Amino acid sequence: MNQVYKKENYVIIPVEENYIVINIEKAFKNGHTHIGDFSKAKLLIDLAIKKKLPKNYKLVDSLERISNNKEYIDKLIAFKEESNINFAELMQGEHVYKRIKGAIKQIK
Repeated sequence: MNQVYKKENYVIIPVEENYIVINIEKAFKNGHTHIGDFSKAKLLIDLAIKKKLPKNYKLVDSLERISNNKEYIDKLIAFKEESNINFAELMQGEHVYKRIKGAIKQIK
């Protein structure tokens, strides 16, 4: 294994153009995640060690996979559920929204 970074029970190994973050205390099948950027891989490790929530909810799935702390995983799941936007409910409200260049903007 050609690890390029190790911190506590986490290692990062390069694979082609991406990286794999592995929790060596978990089975590989359930304890690794693929990430495209080395700095994001290091960020995942730091967040998992400190048990902090990410600013971007898209990192939650990766953190769930590499963490072995049940309370932290529950906190991540709750954060992800709060962060998801239900566009169907949004469109039913009293405000009017329109998709402009891929983004949804309120027009009234």
